[in-house]
Amino acid sequence: MLKFSTLISIVLMLIYVSLAHVRLQAKVTLQASTNDKIVFSMSPDGCGNSPQLMLPDDACDTPDEIFTMNPDSSDIQQLTSNEVDDSEPIWSPDLTKIAFLSARDGNEHEEVYVMNADGTNPIRLTNNNGLHTDLAWSGNKIAFRTSRDGNSEISVMNDDGSSPINLTNNNSQDYQPAWSPNGQKIAFISDRGGFSDLYVMNVDGSSPVRLTTIGASDYSPSTPQWSPDGSMIAFRNNPNLDLYKINADGTNMTQITVRAGGVFSFAWLANNNQIAY
Repeated sequence: MLKFSTLISIVLMLIYVSLAHVRLQAKVTLQASTNDKIVFSMSPDGCGNSPQLMLPDDACDTPDEIFTMNPDSSDIQQLTSNEVDDSEPIWSPDLTKIAFLSARDGNEHEEVYVMNADGTNPIRLTNNNGLHTDLAWSGNKIAFRTSRDGNSEISVMNDDGSSPINLTNNNSQDYQPAWSPNGQKIAFISDRGGFSDLYVMNVDGSSPVRLTTIGASDYSPSTPQWSPDGSMIAFRNNPNLDLYKINADGTNMTQITVRAGGVFSFAWLANNNQIAY
């Protein structure tokens, strides 16, 4: 079994290499702040939400928990301790709260929770038996993927759990919402056109626009991320996982990478329109 200190070293290596693992979210801003932290979920015995570790199933003795640490790996803090997984942590825009998924209350599927940045005062925001995943936070709104209406839809609610609204409301699969930097648009993936493609809609769900037409049985966009200035959206194209970018109006789609194994994860650099991967 790997030691916890060894696992943290591996986590740091993964952050250095990929910068934007789907389960490792680095929230480091250019503003001076003592609250800049990396938040992530993993099992102390080495499994959980770090698939690159590739440990055997019988090594997974404990559930995933949520941790924070400084970018230099100091001040590692375990925030949760439960008999079920706590996963997909994301920071609130002001770094004072963390939203995450958990089935800690005995519910069939993971629900959305919010807690303080130090792990105190966890509050359950959703209360139904539908799937919840793909959390995205902007201002005082949290967008997420849910199956509460019978199929995969994108909903948004206030960050206290009030006023949930189904934004997509159709029979297709809609998922992976991503807020524009100004909070006025949401990029997402949908198969409403027959295959999965990249779309953008207003924050109330109106005026969905299809940006790509590359969807096919073997190819589809995933994990959209807006550029810091909101002018472009980057995404991976499955199954080769090469990285692409496209203007927010759907023009000028450009393939960025051609590499064996593809790009596991990526992130826009905050101070310009370059992409680390």
